[in-house]
Amino acid sequence: MDAGQHDQRSEMSVGELAMQGGVKASSVRFWDDQGLLTSHRSAGNQRRFTPLALAQVRFIRWSQEFGASLPTIRDVLQQLPEGTAPGDAVMIRAAQCWRRILDQQSRELGNRYVLLSETVPVPRISADFTGVCSGAPMPEQNGITEEDHVAEGIAREL
Repeated sequence: MDAGQHDQRSEMSVGELAMQGGVKASSVRFWDDQGLLTSHRSAGNQRRFTPLALAQVRFIRWSQEFGASLPTIRDVLQQLPEGTAPGDAVMIRAAQCWRRILDQQSRELGNRYVLLSETVPVPRISADFTGVCSGAPMPEQNGITEEDHVAEGIAREL
């Protein structure tokens, strides 16, 4: 089979790829439009995907779980030889990169936590106010809304 030809028996439609990849069809279309997936058009101008695209979808999903942006994922996929799925070596290297991304995000979150702690000293919190902070629903009592309870709790703690 020539490089430009495709085995139609192994080709998938957008919906089939989405179902097998565990994503929405709109995600497949978007990723294809963004150059993240390998596809071609049928004689009827429908997108068609080979099993390579399924490996790409799985790699994209896996990478996104660790905070990698689509441009970064595209850069990784474009480094692969044409027609090559992300293999073990790529997964190991990508995992190292995603680990650095998570480490950076963790440091940034820690810095924000420290900044918040330094900016807003946290006094002893009453039991009534703890319910508001934890997200526990507070029933409306005598026309008093949850927002009123939050404001009242803050005022009591000052």
